[in-house]
Amino acid sequence: DAIHSALTFAQKPYVEPEPPAVNVNLVFNPSFEQSEGDGFPTGWCIGWLDPSDRAGRAEWYRAGTHWEKHARTGGHSALVLWPPEKGIEWQQTWPKAVRVRPGQQYRGSVWAKAAATGESYLALEFSDTDYRPIVVTKSAVSTADGAWQQLSVDAAVPDSARWLRIILHGAGSDAAIWYDDAEIVRMPP
Repeated sequence: DAIHSALTFAQKPYVEPEPPAVNVNLVFNPSFEQSEGDGFPTGWCIGWLDPSDRAGRAEWYRAGTHWEKHARTGGHSALVLWPPEKGIEWQQTWPKAVRVRPGQQYRGSVWAKAAATGESYLALEFSDTDYRPIVVTKSAVSTADGAWQQLSVDAAVPDSARWLRIILHGAGSDAAIWYDDAEIVRMPP
């Protein structure tokens, strides 16, 4: 019984995943086209960074509902509208996050279209086995010229990181920011 109890309560070894293929997009539903009928793109969730915010919104945008088509490809995009100073984020859900190994190199990118000033960027969030963020690497801030602009950032996986999520951040603006065609790729060694 003592040996059985010791083996039952012993910490299980962490099994390293096979590395993902190089130069293949690892983002599930990167163009926000798929949905399970709940009004959200599959594999994505919204993070409000200011719980007291009552004006900001994040929506799954469908082209054709307004005069202009605010989708770069396909018929949908992710929209952040009137974000507060702390921001609103579109985040990959944990079941769709990417398993990573320390030392690997990744590139994240997304196309963003901002209609006014504010802070809009792409972030790669590396987390440990318990989903606690370790490092967040941010791209440059998008320009507010109303044109599609590709934001990108490269980052190496920290030693204790096991998960990678892409985050689309909008903050401090009285306008709208659309995101489309998100991508995470593992870079060649």
